[in-house]
Amino acid sequence: MQKETSIVINDVTYPVTIFYKRQKNIYFRFKGDHFEITSPYLQSEKHLLESLRKYAPNLIKRAMKKNEIKKAYSLEEGHCYIFGEKSELPSGILDETKLLKYLKKTLLEYVVRRTKECESEMKISPSYKVSVRNTKSRYGSNSKATHKIMYSLQLVHYSKDIIDSVIYHELTHHYQRDHSKKFYNILLSYCPNYAILRKKLIHGEYDG
Repeated sequence: MQKETSIVINDVTYPVTIFYKRQKNIYFRFKGDHFEITSPYLQSEKHLLESLRKYAPNLIKRAMKKNEIKKAYSLEEGHCYIFGEKSELPSGILDETKLLKYLKKTLLEYVVRRTKECESEMKISPSYKVSVRNTKSRYGSNSKATHKIMYSLQLVHYSKDIIDSVIYHELTHHYQRDHSKKFYNILLSYCPNYAILRKKLIHGEYDG
């Protein structure tokens, strides 16, 4: 027996499949773009989703870390995935601190420009402040209180199409704060292949 539902974690809606089996324990798994719960019979959906909410951030973080281990860069070999392409690192970058500084500058220049272009396309005003942080728990966030969008430094490794899908996602929150059907209707009108790009992002497919 199984049941389909969903959960919102860090402003992202994930599908959840609950499998009911003859067993004693409850197991939670993150499959890149959805969660699976294996549970004994008689456990309520409400209880299972409340329990999942506690474990979900760590499960997502673990998945993102696995993607990061997928050789996003190598100081020893002098290369790094930047905007979906394997590139040679500029001379002088000999340690991770300098590399992260270089990657942050590279990504920030791109997302500042693209966010403004997408704002114009989506008729959003005034412009958002934009920042980049080395966070592993989410790819972006839109703060209504500060009118600021934060993008994860991890995005610098991905193709520009994938980065743009995150930009459209965060800007859609200007009109719709939750992840309702209305939210996705707006988002898909600007980024029709969002679901495909999101899956590639979660799975660490840098080249899009």
